[in-house]
Order: sequence, then C-alpha cells, then structure tokens
Amino acid sequence: MSASTRWPTAWPAGQPPRSTSGPPLRSRAEAPVLDVVMGLALVLAAVLAGFWATWSVVVLPALDSLPAPVAVAAMRRCNETVLTPLFLVPFATAPLTAAAGGVGLLLERAWLPALLVGFAVVLQVVGVVVVTGFVNVPLNGALAEAQGAPSEAWAAFSGPWQRANLVRTASGLAALVVLLVAARMS
Repeated sequence: MSASTRWPTAWPAGQPPRSTSGPPLRSRAEAPVLDVVMGLALVLAAVLAGFWATWSVVVLPALDSLPAPVAVAAMRRCNETVLTPLFLVPFATAPLTAAAGGVGLLLERAWLPALLVGFAVVLQVVGVVVVTGFVNVPLNGALAEAQGAPSEAWAAFSGPWQRANLVRTASGLAALVVLLVAARMS
C-alpha cells in the first residue's frame, strides 16, 4: 500500500456500515419499529419472569404455611382471578413478540442476535407455555375439582405445582437474559 492510500478510519458521516455480502445494512435509527418490538419483548419477558418468580418465592410458600382448607380455598380463588386479560395477553403475546423481533433481526442480517432471540422463544414456548398447559393448568383443575380431604388435595397439588412453576420461572428468567443479550448485540 502506498503512503497516499489510507484505510478509512470512520464511516462517512450519516452513512451506516455496508454489508460485504449484500445490500447496505440499515442503521438502528432507521429501524425504530424493531427497537419497539424488541423493547416490548423484553418488557413482556420481564413481567412474566417476575410473575412466575413471585409465585415461587411468595405465594406458594405462604399458602404452604396455612391450614390446608385455607390454602386450597385461596389457591382456587387465585386460579379463578388470574384468568384476565392482564395476565392472558402478556402470557400469549410474549413469545409472539419475541418471535417478531427475531424475524426483524433476520431481516437486518443480525444473525447471532436473531439466533439468540429464537432460543429465547423456544425457552418461552417450551419452558413456560407448554409447562403451564400440560402441568400447572391440569393441577389447577384437579385442585378445583378435589372432593376429598383438603390436606390430601393440597399435598397432591403443592409439590408438583411448585416444581413445574420452578421450570417456568427458570425458563422465563433465562429467556429474559437471552433477550437482553440479543438486544444488546443488535
């Protein structure tokens, strides 16, 4: 290289870096929708991770400390109360919003962040949605219909429900961390 040839030390003002294997990449300022989608995915993941953690750290330990008839009645009431849009909308849209963010990252050719978001979606779907549908909800239904002694109903419910909720909590927190890393990288 001659003395008069220099490598650029910065990109031209206002110009985003260019991909070497395709069309120019857009700057983040040109992709505000993706920023909003990823921000919403993070908020939803954080809300749900906190929700699951609260059940593990506060609610079920408190119910376990009560007499079984009171614990059963309280849990039945909680299960009736939770079925509102304030819970169901974040629960249903968290993985969908993250998936939309992942698609946006793929369109941006941000391969590694998109892969990480895909992993977070799998954590949310398998570790939260599937566990909820196949373990927690059936346990809630069995508790609601239990006719025997409340102590037996609570003993059959609490341990399995808490173990499944621990899976949801860990999956939700892991998904949140992975989404944070992906958002930071993108």
